[in-house]
Amino acid sequence: MATTNLTDFFLQATEAAAVAASPWRGKGDGKAADGAAVEA
Repeated sequence: MATTNLTDFFLQATEAAAVAASPWRGKGDGKAADGAAVEA
């Protein structure tokens, strides 16, 4: 059961990072996209 909770945690973190970085997609500013993902 602990594995499921850990998996859910990583899934939520990955989704939050992807959503935060999405506005920067295709704008040529990888550092801004990375920063947004890290802050999420």
